[in-house]
Amino acid sequence: MACCSTREREDGGEDKGFLSWLSGGTAETTNGKQENSFPGADDKDGVHSEQRSKATILKHYAATGGKPNVLVYSINNVRPEKRKSRVGFLRRTSSGASTSANPTSPKGEPRQQEAIHVPGNGMDGVDIETDYFIGKALFMYRGKDAVGPHVGYFQSKKRNWEVRVQGRFKRRPAGDMFVGIVLRDFNYDQPIAGHSQMLASTGMAMLRKLNYDLYLSWGDRCDAARKPNAEMSHLVSNCTAWDQIIRTPKGRRPPDLTAELQELGDEYGYNLMRNKMRLSSYTDAVDEVFRDIKTEDIYTMSFWGVSQVIDLLDWNFRIGPWPISMGRFFEDSPIHVAMYEYEGPAANSSDIEDDGNIRRRHLESDKRYYLDFMFWSNKVKCPTLPKRYIFRDAAEELEKFSAGLNGPEALAAVSGGVDLSKFEAPVENNSNEGDRSNSSRDPRRSHSPAPELSRWEKVKLTLRWIPEHTCASNSNKRRPSHESPETPK
Repeated sequence: MACCSTREREDGGEDKGFLSWLSGGTAETTNGKQENSFPGADDKDGVHSEQRSKATILKHYAATGGKPNVLVYSINNVRPEKRKSRVGFLRRTSSGASTSANPTSPKGEPRQQEAIHVPGNGMDGVDIETDYFIGKALFMYRGKDAVGPHVGYFQSKKRNWEVRVQGRFKRRPAGDMFVGIVLRDFNYDQPIAGHSQMLASTGMAMLRKLNYDLYLSWGDRCDAARKPNAEMSHLVSNCTAWDQIIRTPKGRRPPDLTAELQELGDEYGYNLMRNKMRLSSYTDAVDEVFRDIKTEDIYTMSFWGVSQVIDLLDWNFRIGPWPISMGRFFEDSPIHVAMYEYEGPAANSSDIEDDGNIRRRHLESDKRYYLDFMFWSNKVKCPTLPKRYIFRDAAEELEKFSAGLNGPEALAAVSGGVDLSKFEAPVENNSNEGDRSNSSRDPRRSHSPAPELSRWEKVKLTLRWIPEHTCASNSNKRRPSHESPETPK
């Protein structure tokens, strides 16, 4: 069967716009193909503007009102031209440059992906669309202040946040489906830190108690990370990671995405809930749902399972009596949570581990991304992201509603009434391509005179940073940012 990135739908029909699966209408098409409901792969004038994306992010920072919060984005336009180009997802080198084989535009320039803002505690879901899924996304959280439309919802529950997605699949998956963390924007020019391994061991033990079937990979690092089709860091599970799945058949109205979904029964269709079923029954039912995806049906999927141990607003892991900063592990990198289809090659003897289980590497060339959410705390600066994504607002009314929950100044920021310069990210030291992207935080990596540090600050730096000589590579060996990862070294 021809690759799905180049063929039409199996049933010969057209992909429909987001509103069409509610109204029954058909989106406008060109040459029989779906036109994306968002602006094109380039920015307003046909060229990606780093400054415009930077200004958009600063506005979203300001819209949090300075309160602990999280910035969430749906990554759209994941549209490789050929299947062999699906390795084109972004990987950071220590210089902060992309090392991806990002698909190119008709002009031959790298195509930027869109990052659509998903404001928290919204009054409605944000329209999202990827190559293989179209619908809405909603991010709800237990705020520090008792404001917003979901306050009562969290009062009766232990969960601290919840993500909901509602929409339809554009194709029937042929491979296995996975959901979880894929570090697409991360500095792979470093080995695996010891404290990361310790936390992973603890976290994996807890997640296995929740009966997740997990795949953990640290990904390829240092020299191996710069080879073609290198593996990224993964912590993913099968689709039983969703805590609730509702399949609404064609012709029936789906549930309101902002409503209480836990006590619906089968009013809106086939309703599966992890905490209402035995694990084996839930696993079998979810597997059946994803093996028989119907492109005409609407799927409502919710996730909250780890919200008690991952504090997104304060950017902490809460494992044990003390919070552990997530910034220690991800530094100035965002986290991606994705749902993807994996069609890897058949397992061979090298895929069998010591415990007898089969662990095939999840390479980008063997994936199709259905959903991809990128997020980071407003306590963290991710200054390199505007270079790699076109950041866009949600609908104006959704932006204003969520900002209004954070105070009048936050609302004014969305309306253009606040000077955003105070939200500027720290200026990076780019005088040496071999420096880490966050070199301004570490005086040992700066070419300017280092400020005088206290003894405790010096100890913290010693514990935190990885020596430059740990990796075999240096700035002279690193691939230039314009060089394709397929180019042999």
